Amino acid sequence: MAFFRNVNQGQRGHPFTADLLAAFTDAGFPDAVPFQSNGTVIFHSGAPAGTPAPAGVPARARAPARASDSARASDRADPDLDGILEDVRAALTARCGVDREVFGMPLRQVVELVDVHATAPDAARRELTLHRGGIVDLDDPVAVEEAARRRCRLVATGAGWTIAINERDRESNATPVLGHLTGGPATSRGLPTLIRLVERFAT
Repeated sequence: MAFFRNVNQGQRGHPFTADLLAAFTDAGFPDAVPFQSNGTVIFHSGAPAGTPAPAGVPARARAPARASDSARASDRADPDLDGILEDVRAALTARCGVDREVFGMPLRQVVELVDVHATAPDAARRELTLHRGGIVDLDDPVAVEEAARRRCRLVATGAGWTIAINERDRESNATPVLGHLTGGPATSRGLPTLIRLVERFAT
């Protein structure tokens, strides 16, 4: 899965859905499928071997491995994912002059996170944030204080992702928290959005 940062498809200064899908085609993945209009795209990389394509996304031949990917993505289920998304980002910029950070997470990992968090009583206020800062220490006083200042609480973490609970309904506060903590870009999707995504593509 691809999660573009700061994308509102079709709005002024943002890529159109056709631009995003054409960028995936240019990078060798013509069967990409958009979800909503916020830069979330499902595609099948063909890895690991034997993994079925998400519903509605035909399987493709495995993309060539990139030697530089093995170290930076060793904790991911698909070591090609970062390199694939770099190619897609470059293709998008070449096509429409718009450069957007893009983060990746295998659909099966999204399914696992949804399974864990969807039944929580506060599920509607939870969100997944992707970043490039490794594993965030949830007990770090700086992290606790910054999250509280932004009216949220970090409750789960892994390599390049966190789950946060916002204090109020219909708020999304974790992106600036992770941007502050990691010193780099981040992007978030609400758990209700991910639940709908899993219902559509992982069944």
